[in-house]
Amino acid sequence: SYSDENGNWYRKYKSGWVEQGGVITVSKTSYNIPVNFLKPYANSNYALACNYTSPSSYASSTATTNSDTATRIACATNRHTTTGFYLSQSIVNTKTKWYACGQGAEE
Repeated sequence: SYSDENGNWYRKYKSGWVEQGGVITVSKTSYNIPVNFLKPYANSNYALACNYTSPSSYASSTATTNSDTATRIACATNRHTTTGFYLSQSIVNTKTKWYACGQGAEE
């Protein structure tokens, strides 16, 4: 397992299953924020979720696969690979948390 002071982390189990996550600070509207995994996955059949934690005036919400219009945040999973994904974000000055889990690539 691993974690750093920026909120990025991973846990790899003996079975090869990998859980990982992190925090991205978004400073401007962007539809192509690359997020690289700390550990790659064996294939693109992993679960992925994102939510933002600030500003507090917006309710936290989870978005997967498509844009969540209520919160204007999306994990652009149509552009995901075994090594990362692209985040679409239209609320500026937010911290977005992400979490992914699935079978890890063999090392």
